[in-house]
Amino acid sequence: MIKTSFSHSPPFTSSNFPKGSMLITEKDYERHLTISKGLSKKSVKTYLTRFRYLKEWLDKNDLILYKISLEKFLYEKKESGSSNSTLNTYIQAINHIVDCYKFNNYEIDIIE
Repeated sequence: MIKTSFSHSPPFTSSNFPKGSMLITEKDYERHLTISKGLSKKSVKTYLTRFRYLKEWLDKNDLILYKISLEKFLYEKKESGSSNSTLNTYIQAINHIVDCYKFNNYEIDIIE
């Protein structure tokens, strides 16, 4: 289940949070998956691909990582024919993004 609150300590606030982007980089995410989560190269590659698709979609739609935007993203994937197993890999990638945010001391509370 996805929650609605999002916060971050300075320098970002809700008024200057960069729309369409995430507070972590792809390299941060890759490092987190590899070292903190201990995932295999194949799993890391899959999650990085999901990260890129999500980030590109957020950028294209001028959205931030938030409950409603994630729901829209997953709905569009489902409507375009993505299987439930594919959607589950996106959900797991989002869970890892949340973990990476928390690891980097960014407060994010979008998933129950």
